[in-house]
Amino acid sequence: GIYLSEEPQLTEISRAFEETQLSLQGKRIEDLIDLPPMTDPQKLVATRILLKLCPAAYMVTPELLPLIIFQQIKLALEYGNAPTHTHAYANYGLILCGVKADLDSGYQFGQLALTLLEKLDAKPFKAMTIFVESCFIKHWKNHIKETLKPFLDSYFSGLETGDLEHAGYSAHRYCYHLFFSGATELSRVELEMQTYSDAINKMNQDSILRLHEIYHQVVLNLLGMVENPCRLIGSACDETKLLPLHISENYRIACYYFYLNKLILCYLFGEHHQAIENSVEAEKYLDAAIASVLVPIFHTYDSLSRLAVWSSFDSEEQKQILTKVTENQEKMQKWATHAPMNYLHKFYIVEAERYRVLGANLEAIEMYDRAIELAHTNEYLNEEALAHELAAKFYLNWGKEKIAQVYLTDAYYAYARWGAKAKVEDLEQRYPQLLAPILNQNKSIHPGNTITTMTHGTITSTSSGISEILDLTTVIKASQALSVEIQLDKLLSTLMQVAIENAGASKGALILEQGGKLLIEATGNSGNSDITVLQSIPLETSNEIPKSLINYVTRTQEPLIYNNLPKEIPNSNEPYIIQHQPKSVLCLPIQHQGKAIAILYLENNLTTNAFTPDRLAVLKILASQAAISIENAQLYANLETKVEERTQELSQALSHLKTTQEELVQSEKMAA
Repeated sequence: GIYLSEEPQLTEISRAFEETQLSLQGKRIEDLIDLPPMTDPQKLVATRILLKLCPAAYMVTPELLPLIIFQQIKLALEYGNAPTHTHAYANYGLILCGVKADLDSGYQFGQLALTLLEKLDAKPFKAMTIFVESCFIKHWKNHIKETLKPFLDSYFSGLETGDLEHAGYSAHRYCYHLFFSGATELSRVELEMQTYSDAINKMNQDSILRLHEIYHQVVLNLLGMVENPCRLIGSACDETKLLPLHISENYRIACYYFYLNKLILCYLFGEHHQAIENSVEAEKYLDAAIASVLVPIFHTYDSLSRLAVWSSFDSEEQKQILTKVTENQEKMQKWATHAPMNYLHKFYIVEAERYRVLGANLEAIEMYDRAIELAHTNEYLNEEALAHELAAKFYLNWGKEKIAQVYLTDAYYAYARWGAKAKVEDLEQRYPQLLAPILNQNKSIHPGNTITTMTHGTITSTSSGISEILDLTTVIKASQALSVEIQLDKLLSTLMQVAIENAGASKGALILEQGGKLLIEATGNSGNSDITVLQSIPLETSNEIPKSLINYVTRTQEPLIYNNLPKEIPNSNEPYIIQHQPKSVLCLPIQHQGKAIAILYLENNLTTNAFTPDRLAVLKILASQAAISIENAQLYANLETKVEERTQELSQALSHLKTTQEELVQSEKMAA
């Protein structure tokens, strides 16, 4: 039998690890792929039981997880590889990375897990194996953005195989990796979070949903949708109700989520003493986040928060702060050596602040600039903005206001491009004198307003006319309407209504790519709530939309806008344009993970210049949500078909078995 302690001690874990390492001695990690297949029925059952214990152990009793994994490795070495060992090897990599800091060996075990997964075609274990490798191993060697696609692969695999638990985990981790990667505008992150919040809820994964909603609220705070950005109280979650509940339940990872994010928010919004209080609490639950990206993030903000209050302590306490920061930085430096694209700029941000408090200004200047450059190179817009802001404070305190103004302006625009409206407003309130050129320019156009993003991913103006400001509330509501639909016909109908309404179109159509063919699957008109869907009309046979424009966008995968079609294409030979003479036309490609899946066609036959940059920006956001929803709906439809087919097969098999039994009974009677 296999014995596991209910409350394992550190000595027991260390001894078990040493025994496992000893059994692996002399074996190359990559050669474990050649172990014979496990055939012992009892051992196969044992591996499955151990497998089922892993998620609960990680969430509630993390110290039990290593013992489970060591038992799995022992069984593999003695009895051969089983499909469950795809997950076991990934988990062993997790231990090596997160506990033993052996990042190279841990990464090799992660690769072994993926190779074994492919070799055995172990589909029932695909979701969980990819999840573990993406969440706890990959980021130690690869850019965090390279985890996003694997998380979605794990999510869809979990849906397909019925592993809803790991589908839920993968959806959740995809969202907060998207958030921490800093390259995606926050309103888009929020839309993704709402989409997967609905998906996790439909899967009845309540414990995962509670985790997901914490990060959803963090994003809402940064978007400026709450009164106090340092408190996680809003439409997604309420810390006053949930945090005490999680503490009483010993839901350690949820407690860590709360305290870590309150640490980050308090630091960003200048509540540094509160940040330290939350850091102290977060550290108590740090073991619950073992091997995840949340560990380096904790050490970064723990150091920054302590250095921020340096001047308010006496010399003895300052020594303690430096000792703590040095301990953090030793870890960060090692992590940065293995994954500089994720952690080196974080290391430099803290180094800059450390040199600042020590009065080493030249060294601090060098570190600030290195942090900014690396954050920019690796597309961490969030931390590029932070590094600019900290450099601005440094120069301002040094009395170099002109230099401070340059860095603060860069911070302001970086936070704005990230979509952190609450942080933009925070800078306006704290540094009106340094931001006066920007704020005065805004006031000269329309008093009382601030920066707004005018084009996708790039700020091209700081105008704030009411007609030019994206109504984020409307966009979010429209996106939520798309995210909740899982039936394809209802989804397409909702998409057409939302697109026509938000774009100011008089007519619209949605063309889906299926099997290499373009099919018109939805059409609608303004003022008419009836949307025609799922007729699957081949584009080449239709005379209801301009085929040449659709084909052009299909080839180029670039948006196509005509603000005054009769003047811009006066001699068009397109039959539809000749007959209907639309004034404004917009064709927008819809892509998912770089793959073209649909074309949205909209026209206005009454007005020129109907599709403004603002409306295009709204449609791009909605198109991103639509791509995810269409993929989900199509997957759901396929799954329903498969379930129906399997049900019919089972019914036929049972019918055949019943007939065979009756024939046997009859033959026995005849023999008697």
